[in-house]
Parts: sequence; C-alpha cells; structure tokens
Amino acid sequence: MTKAKQAKASQSAGKRIKTDQSPAERLETSQNEAEQAKASQSQAERLETSQNKIKQPQTGSKIRCGRIRLLAMAEFKSFWGGASGGLALAAILGLGGFWFYNSVAAYAIVNFRAMIQGGVADANLAIFSGGLANLGLLMALVTPLSTMRSFAPSSSGGHLDLWRSWPLSRWELALGLHMAAAGSLVLLTLLGLAPFGALMLMGVGSLRLLLTALIGLALAASAFAAVGLAVSAMARTPLASALATIGVLGLLWALGWAAPYVRHEIGTVIQGLAFEPRLTRFAIGLVDLGDVLYFLALSVGGLLLARPARD
Repeated sequence: MTKAKQAKASQSAGKRIKTDQSPAERLETSQNEAEQAKASQSQAERLETSQNKIKQPQTGSKIRCGRIRLLAMAEFKSFWGGASGGLALAAILGLGGFWFYNSVAAYAIVNFRAMIQGGVADANLAIFSGGLANLGLLMALVTPLSTMRSFAPSSSGGHLDLWRSWPLSRWELALGLHMAAAGSLVLLTLLGLAPFGALMLMGVGSLRLLLTALIGLALAASAFAAVGLAVSAMARTPLASALATIGVLGLLWALGWAAPYVRHEIGTVIQGLAFEPRLTRFAIGLVDLGDVLYFLALSVGGLLLARPARD
C-alpha cells in the first residue's frame, strides 16, 4: 500500500509540474515530442527500405559482373603485393629509364650535329618513336610476371584452387584474370610513359603523339595478357608458363625483323603477324584500324584458348 501511494503521489506531482508549465513551454515540449516521433518513424522507414533492397533478387548480369570484379581486384592486389609486382616495377623503372636516357642522349648528339648544319633534329622520331617502341618490348618481357601463376594451383603459388571454390564459369574466370593482368600492365605502361610526359611538358614532343602511343601500348597490354593467360592455361608449372610466354611474345616481336630477309610473299605474311611494326606506327602517331583489330584479335583469341583451362 505504501508503494502504491508513493507511485500515485509521483504521478500527481508530475501532472502538477506539467500543469505549472507556461503555454510556451508546453508548446516547445510537444514540438520536441513530435520531432522525436518523426525521427524514429523515418529511421524505421529507412531500415525497412534497406531490408527490402536486400530481399530484392539481383539480376544474373549484376551477379556475374560482381564476381568478375572481385576476382580481378583480388588478383590485382595479389600481384602488386608480391614479388612479381616488385620485379615488374623494377624492370620498368630500371630498364625503361635506361632506354629513355639513351634515347635522350642520342637525340642530343643528333640535334647538335643538326645545329652545326643550321637545322634542328626531330625529337619525335629521335626520342619518342624509338623509346616508346622499346617500352612495348619491355612490356612483353614483364608480361609473364603477371600471368604465369594465373592458372597455377595453390601448391605452386597460385590461387586456382580458391577460384574453383567460387561459383565461376570458365569464361568468367578467364575474363577476371585478364582484367587483373591487363590492368597491371597498363599501370606499368603509365609509369613508363611518365618521363615522356615530362619531356612533353618541357616542349619536346606532342600530346597527340603521347596519346596515340598510350592507345597502342594499352591495346598491346591487353593482347600480351591474353596470350600469357592462354600459355598459363596449358602450362604445367609457373616457370614453364613464364618461359613459354616469353618465347611466344618474343617470336611475334622478332617476326618483324625477319621479314626483310625472306621472299616478298612470305615476308608480307610474317610482317602481318608481327606486332613490332604496329607498335612503331602507334609510337609515331599513326592509328591504323588494322593495327587496332590485330591486338583485339589477339586478346579474343587468347581468352578463348584460356577458357578451356584445367579441369
């Protein structure tokens, strides 16, 4: 009885406090209570909306794109977080910088001789064409570092066992691995083009030449990555994949040098298979549809060969 009387007394005291409030205070209190109710209601509505979005089934294309993106990001991070990414970066900065220095030094000598004769040497041909073509060769040499473990099991340092546990189709696996390898090569290309961009800012060369070279090297990176994946899918070990990739890309590069030393008919065919003349045309500012289709065909063909990888 005592507790009941105390509760009744507190309630009556609360009523007296509310009654004693001024009209302005009562209005402010009611507004605060209305705002709190509105906030709680809006929060409940947001929670219900998010739950409905989660419950909505995603389309098949979104799910596939999400899986491919996750696979590509995982492989990309694995490459740059390991020794392969460090070696590729050292090769681009070391050999690329050395070849760039040689190109600039050769241009300085040629330009000095031209100035003696009252002229000026063409920096586009002396620096950009040769240096950018050499950068393409360097990209081919570092390609195995980004693809040799693509289809290797975990025992050989790869992640194929992990990808098999994912609900991935063969073409999704090949496409995700290709995006990671090609993305790594394109990033290396941008780093290799940085000195040429610095020269352009100093007035040597042109933006058009740099952009056409970037287009050609990006297409070549896609083709190199696809060829490396095709070789990796058929190789038994990462070392065999790396050596075979260097052999295939080196052969496609050397065909351009061998074309002048054979019969004209055979030389024309060989010249069409080589990618060195095509990169040279991009390096001097020429964008040919046949060259674009050549690199796209290599990319598609490599992906088709990489799809029927090991069971």
